Amino acid sequence: MAIHTADKITLAHAMGVLELSAADLVRMTGLGAGAVSRAISGGSHQTNIYTAALIAEALGMEICELSWPAGLTDAGRPPLTGVACTVKPRFAEKYCEKHHLALPLSGICDMCA
Repeated sequence: MAIHTADKITLAHAMGVLELSAADLVRMTGLGAGAVSRAISGGSHQTNIYTAALIAEALGMEICELSWPAGLTDAGRPPLTGVACTVKPRFAEKYCEKHHLALPLSGICDMCA
């Protein structure tokens, strides 16, 4: 089942519910403060899926349950956390950028067709 944009919650809201600060998330993930801040606010760069996986795991959630303000990318390298990255991002499912729905095997969104 695809999770629609309206069903996703922001990273800031999830942190508020769990009573976590950005500093807590930095400590829990091993990410830099800048990476966490950009993931929360969006900024001009998309969040790397490995960074998103670390953050989502720290919150006890899946990547697809959270709204990422600037979007997600698989470009670039895994984040420099000082330790080996053991988290495998669960983002293999392709989705429609316009409708935020999981794509069927045909690779064409049912809403776009």
